Amino acid sequence: MPNLALPDAPQRPSLDSPAFTVNVTRVEVSVLVHDSDGKPVTGLRADDFEVLEEGVAQTVRSFIPFTHPAKGLALPEPTLPPVTGASPPITIPSPASNYFAAESRVFALILDDLHVDVRRTEVARAAARRLVSQLEPSDLLLVVTTSSTDSTGFFTRDHRYATRMIDTFTGRRLLDKTMYAKRYRDNHTDNERLDHYQRLCERLQSVSLALREISGRRKTLVLLSEGSSYGAGMSDMEVRIPSARGTDRVNAGSGSLRLMNDVLAAAAVGNVAIYPLNPNGLDVPDADLIQVSGLQAPVSAGEYSDILLEARQSREMARDLATLTGGVSLMDTNDPLGGIDRVLQDASTHYVLAYEPERALKANEYRSIEIRVKRKGVRVLARRGYRAAGAPPTPPLKIPGSLTAGLRRLLSGVLPEDGLPIGVEAVPVAKTGRNTTMAVIVEIDGTRVGQRTSDGILELEQGVLTVNESGKAANGTRRLVTLRPTAGQWTVLAASSLRSVWAVDLAPGRHQLRVAALQSGSSRGGSVYLEIVVPKDPYWPTGFLVASRFLSIVPTPFIDPRLSRWTDLAPTTARVFPKGDVLSVTAPHDPEKGPAHARLVLPDGRTAWEGPSQPLEGTNAVRFVVPLDEAVNVSALVVTTSHGTQRLPVGIIAPEN
Repeated sequence: MPNLALPDAPQRPSLDSPAFTVNVTRVEVSVLVHDSDGKPVTGLRADDFEVLEEGVAQTVRSFIPFTHPAKGLALPEPTLPPVTGASPPITIPSPASNYFAAESRVFALILDDLHVDVRRTEVARAAARRLVSQLEPSDLLLVVTTSSTDSTGFFTRDHRYATRMIDTFTGRRLLDKTMYAKRYRDNHTDNERLDHYQRLCERLQSVSLALREISGRRKTLVLLSEGSSYGAGMSDMEVRIPSARGTDRVNAGSGSLRLMNDVLAAAAVGNVAIYPLNPNGLDVPDADLIQVSGLQAPVSAGEYSDILLEARQSREMARDLATLTGGVSLMDTNDPLGGIDRVLQDASTHYVLAYEPERALKANEYRSIEIRVKRKGVRVLARRGYRAAGAPPTPPLKIPGSLTAGLRRLLSGVLPEDGLPIGVEAVPVAKTGRNTTMAVIVEIDGTRVGQRTSDGILELEQGVLTVNESGKAANGTRRLVTLRPTAGQWTVLAASSLRSVWAVDLAPGRHQLRVAALQSGSSRGGSVYLEIVVPKDPYWPTGFLVASRFLSIVPTPFIDPRLSRWTDLAPTTARVFPKGDVLSVTAPHDPEKGPAHARLVLPDGRTAWEGPSQPLEGTNAVRFVVPLDEAVNVSALVVTTSHGTQRLPVGIIAPEN
């Protein structure tokens, strides 16, 4: 699928073509500080750092110490234990939120299948799975491949699509040039090798440029690759390469290639730290030689030297990507899983400094950066310099003019913003032709908007936008909510949330639903990005509309009238309710396929409640009325309809005596 989060891949220039440059007015650097035992050093302040550009001290304009609280970001909804058995029920995903956007770690993963040998496929998959399995619900991930446009499409917290990409990943690396010639009696792969190298550079550059809009945190790019000899490091080796036109040949210093310079420039602008990880570990090319030995003439000493040189060049290309971007090379280890652990550690404890250069950057100028810490016995790791990006800024997302400038800013970013905490859930309720109508429940944290204003008026702008697989924005809708709550209503609002319920029509395919809210009279604004996959099958299990009688008191300025047939109470994103509450649960169901039923299951497997469904006239849906009289703690609402069996985590809190 097209990569919605990335700018278009830059057109491939000839190796001697000029690069597009942009002015650099602010330089951001992420810094790792470790003690003599290699452990992160925390508690440093801005005045503990010195920043030098070209040897000249710079004034630090912003300083952000980042420490990710390991396993400390508990989401505000209960989590059920795993279900065992041949056909476990589908668990309804938790509502999306931006509650922990400031604590989110940001990762990009490039699956460089063009430079991973097919025999190392499973090692690469294991390392990629390790990364995904250790991410927390708040972490954001983008995955791309080099051989195609396959991508997760967005920086996302939904890691299921990334896992599917990893499971289908297969290495496609060509044999080293000398060994290819020994096996096939020719050496006509130069153009193909250059094409593979260019594709890798394009992915590195595009991902880095996509990340440049994000500030205030370390941006980690994990490159699963065995490297390419065309980007053979910043040594003084000279390599002969075909030109991009595929005709003449040129001699070029391996560290001065235009493609690699553009990658490093983009990584510097994006403040991206690259962690290349080699699935081949410390193995030498001897294993590859086994494939060709005995098929043709024996490998001569000179040919073996060429093979070793090409392998060294491939590793040096990847090592230099790490060194020059402030990342860590994981090319020389037989423990790729341990390498992933290092990636996560570095992303969890670091500092982000920013300064403003005193003079403008000239075209193709490179400026060195040195970071010092005024503390003995520590090791500092940061990128060594920067130049202007070799590509223009990413064109802004084309958003309908019906949305105001403030909402456009919140809805057009790469990542959501957390200035106003919001929870969002999208549930399909109807199928009309090819399109599916989604009920979109939006709840804004009342502790932020429930503080009484001086004039007693609460005014909020809310906006909804969808982005499809082609990167096209649609469904841009704005609502202005103006309320004059009574004293009692202010109290309720401050203790709960402000709710609105939208209806959005989506065609089959993969979409990102974006929701934003902006409080008038203040700078508080927030946004949530939620991924939705709408299949072509009109019958698909995707969730329930859940309404709570207790939470019916939550202020709800508007509910789209198209949803009135499916719910008599305003649905909620909540997963925790007081004991004694009554839930109204609406689920899609085809009555011709038999009855539907539901039960509330306790953690020990016992059933606290079980009951039949009530048909909703004029719809293919049923309703369950679920009393929460007996269950306490985390229970599971298990609903069986014509779409299968699904379960919803339900937290039940007993009132204090």
